[in-house]
Amino acid sequence: MFSDRFWGLKAALAAAAFAALCRWSDVQVRQADPPVESVPLRSELLRGRVVHVSAKEVTASHPDWVEVLTAAGTIRLIGQTSPAAKPGDILSAVGTVAGPREIRADRLRLHPGYAWKRPLNYAVSFLALALFVAWAAPLFQLRGFVLRSRH
Repeated sequence: MFSDRFWGLKAALAAAAFAALCRWSDVQVRQADPPVESVPLRSELLRGRVVHVSAKEVTASHPDWVEVLTAAGTIRLIGQTSPAAKPGDILSAVGTVAGPREIRADRLRLHPGYAWKRPLNYAVSFLALALFVAWAAPLFQLRGFVLRSRH
């Protein structure tokens, strides 16, 4: 496929096909599992559908409900609040849409230490990548814009 003749056109077509596949799969996933940000906008269409709330900050709490901050504003999670969530905590939940800006939570999970664990995860990943590049760099040499093996 990637012979010397028309290689640029073939690469562009392959990239366009990959982009179309990614877009199609994004549409399919959003239909099967709507993002929590669409609840305030389409609550009547989503009523009764399962939604996932992933790593959102708690803005207010009560023994019967918890409010979390999303890109579309605050959403109230009603029901099971056995973990004692307080404002500033990070939590995830699975539940069904009960109304405008309301989700009846089936499961809640607090993420203690989220504020320091997430940056630490990125730092460890970056360190692992840097160590790999430092190890692999002597095995290759750059001629023009092509990496060639030294062996």
